[in-house]
Amino acid sequence: MDSDLINTHQLLAAGPDFESARRKVKHFFEQNVLVKYDVVHVLEEESFSSQREDFQQKIEMAMEENRKVIGSLQNDLKEEGFFDVSTWQHMPQGYASNIVHTIVHLLDGFFGIDSAFYNLLEDSHWVTERIMERIKNDQEIYWLITVHGNSERPDEANRVPFLRPLGQEE
Repeated sequence: MDSDLINTHQLLAAGPDFESARRKVKHFFEQNVLVKYDVVHVLEEESFSSQREDFQQKIEMAMEENRKVIGSLQNDLKEEGFFDVSTWQHMPQGYASNIVHTIVHLLDGFFGIDSAFYNLLEDSHWVTERIMERIKNDQEIYWLITVHGNSERPDEANRVPFLRPLGQEE
């Protein structure tokens, strides 16, 4: 359905088993004030524990997805004529300022619909060396949990792309 909002996120959680990590992820979405999905589907078949040999590599790949989102948003900002920070003082409120807002959230650890990966242990889009070392030493069991967040939205929903000049989606 064209009016559905469907996002995929990977979240790093800790727990002795999949079910406890799944509950932490579900709780995170239930308590999140700004990101509210109608349904959060935990994809067990796409989730796995730190016992998997390539776990740290998968975390690196997930963080790279966040970097790609930031890069794409930077490209959008450049297309809008506001890539140089010194031009921001003349930036009108709207699409370009929303891009900046989203980039900053990805950098400061504020979870949003654009977050491809999120670290519940550190409330961050990244994983510190300290946590990577803990995972490596397997002092606890860590999980990379994949979820689909789904929300049905009416066609007239106020969507960010409509903030572009002339209110047109690309």
